[in-house]
Amino acid sequence: MKKRLIHTILLFLLIYSGLYSQNKAYDNLKAPYRFNIMLNGGGAIIWGSVSGSVMLANFMSLDLGLGLGKTYAGTTFYINSPFKNKLWQPYIGADIALFEEFMGPTSMLGYIPLGLRYLNNFGISVSFELAGLMSNNDRFFIKSPIWGGIKFGKYF
Repeated sequence: MKKRLIHTILLFLLIYSGLYSQNKAYDNLKAPYRFNIMLNGGGAIIWGSVSGSVMLANFMSLDLGLGLGKTYAGTTFYINSPFKNKLWQPYIGADIALFEEFMGPTSMLGYIPLGLRYLNNFGISVSFELAGLMSNNDRFFIKSPIWGGIKFGKYF
């Protein structure tokens, strides 16, 4: 499971670096916004979480989140908007979540979201995403390999 996840992430980074080098017109990313705080429904922690992120570059952020007995970390890559309204922006990410089970081992979950973010000029955002799930725990309570989420946030 870990080896497949690492290969998927490396392949994604290779493909995305090629896309980024072909088109550097990231005018829809708001340069002054470098940090955000979000409330998440669904997502990498399954039911809900509070998360934050730091923009490492105009096209990439490092994300951290917390839920009840759960934590996650990952990265998000923002793609240049193909829409006329540049406030809508597609993204793709890769997250690893850890679940602390009561009186049992910690489970790990891989979460690969594809989403669409709306970021207005006041730094308010809403994002919708669908994602693939991978888990090292056969008893994991999600029966579908597809999951999703919605995020409400404020950028600073």
